[in-house]
Amino acid sequence: MATRECILWNTYSKYRVKIEVWLADHASIQEDTIRAIVVPFSVGSSGTVAVQSVIDRPGSSLVSIPEGNYALVFEAGVRAEYRQDPAYQGRKAALLPSWCRLTFIPQESVQPEILRADERLSPTYPLLMAAEPA
Repeated sequence: MATRECILWNTYSKYRVKIEVWLADHASIQEDTIRAIVVPFSVGSSGTVAVQSVIDRPGSSLVSIPEGNYALVFEAGVRAEYRQDPAYQGRKAALLPSWCRLTFIPQESVQPEILRADERLSPTYPLLMAAEPA
């Protein structure tokens, strides 16, 4: 059983991206997913996660997720109506209206991994997990 909240946000593309946020007991990668990545993620005592692009106003997209440690699965794909439209054939996926799904799965130990790679990814392992906040 999963619950979800849908959030819209802007990316570098001129199109809006449909965002789905799920809390689930396991991941089920969609058949039409172009890119899928899993990373460890912790939610603090506030139980609030901000889901937004770097150009959004801080706090504009807050989602309630229970405190704890999670496997966070990121999936991205192109909306079906654009994949099948002849006017969009041959365009790079990054230039098409798309969707993103974030699935939070309660889990204590998570190994970061590329679950499905598109032509723009060429990962080397181990994946680098050190970063500074934007």
